[in-house]
Amino acid sequence: MIGVEIKADSDGLMVEQKLLKLKQLPFLAEANIKTECPVDTGNLRASIHTEMIDENTTSTGTRIKYALPVEFGSAPHVIRPNEAKALRFKGSGGSYVFSKLVHHPGTDPNPFFERGVERTIREVAGV
Repeated sequence: MIGVEIKADSDGLMVEQKLLKLKQLPFLAEANIKTECPVDTGNLRASIHTEMIDENTTSTGTRIKYALPVEFGSAPHVIRPNEAKALRFKGSGGSYVFSKLVHHPGTDPNPFFERGVERTIREVAGV
């Protein structure tokens, strides 16, 4: 016969509850990061995920290339087509504009990832 002994003393229960909260922490952080994430198409927010690396390690992040410029901002730069002869985008009037290059003014940082992590820390600390 195989048996399992379960002890329900208050100290053991507290330890189990704390371990459960620690295991849920990365997923709480993921949810908070997604809440803070700016949304245009929703691709960036949908790409944020948490993976288990091993029993004691998780990783929360995204592989979307434009996540870093969103988080940290970007300097003014020139955009050129990679393979096509011209860039195509909607102009202010709603019609399509074609151009061989665009002088992008850069973007301000939007540290959504940092805000999500800070929010998680505040929630866990009970602040």
